[in-house]
Amino acid sequence: MKRLYGLLLLTLLVLLAACGDAFTPTTPAGPIDSPTASSHPTTTPSMLANGKFQEFALPQDNSGMMRPAIDHEGRIWFGEMNRNFLAMFDPHTGAFMQITPLHGANGIMGIAVGADDTIWYAEQYSNYIGHYFPSTKQFRLYQLPNITAPDPANASKTLTLPSAPNDLAIDSSGNIWFTEINANAIGRLNPANGSIRQYLLTTSKDAQALDPYGITIDPQGNVWFTEASASQLGRLNPASGAIRYYPVTGINTALMELASDAHGTIWATAFTSGLLVSLNPATGA
Repeated sequence: MKRLYGLLLLTLLVLLAACGDAFTPTTPAGPIDSPTASSHPTTTPSMLANGKFQEFALPQDNSGMMRPAIDHEGRIWFGEMNRNFLAMFDPHTGAFMQITPLHGANGIMGIAVGADDTIWYAEQYSNYIGHYFPSTKQFRLYQLPNITAPDPANASKTLTLPSAPNDLAIDSSGNIWFTEINANAIGRLNPANGSIRQYLLTTSKDAQALDPYGITIDPQGNVWFTEASASQLGRLNPASGAIRYYPVTGINTALMELASDAHGTIWATAFTSGLLVSLNPATGA
């Protein structure tokens, strides 16, 4: 999943051209963990009883599987970026279900399962937060605004870009929180009324200045996020809007996905360096 940024830009420009009237950015959001084009899934016999792995081949090669989430029935939901599918795998039956998302553009990134087993996902390239209802097989979309940013190749021009939602998490009130790579912001969607609020992380107008990437909610309801370009963790207090940063010293690598455990310890993955980072917010260690 380690790809050069130049290849990311070229790949995504092709995707944007295929998106039609979904949006009209002139340069793409560049997901750092786009799926590899050389993945070939294999299946091995079940060895779970012996503490070993069981692998399940997806229906097609080169699917570009992204960020699985598990519903309350044990079914696994994930995006297939290279196939433009929202997919589900039932390990009890071995059955796959592949759904073409409404206005999808091969950009399903983060996925979260709601308390009602409906599926929320971030469609980065089409610039929306999606909500899928398995019982009715219907979609509801929440479109995000485009932004303008200076063209790094031409200072006299500006670019129109998608906000580029990347990862998402659901708080105890059912609000959907998500990172916006190009907007340098954290977004909050209130499903009850459809309102969206953005919490800006910088006053800079440069797209992807910080690359806010992964996101999670701790037991106290604080919103944590990674900044892939700054090697630091951020904590947003939803009540006050205050943001505090926790630099990860000693490394110079992109921080990616993160999670909070039941004690509030924050865990994050570090791209390319093979590191797992833990933060104790109480001590800062």
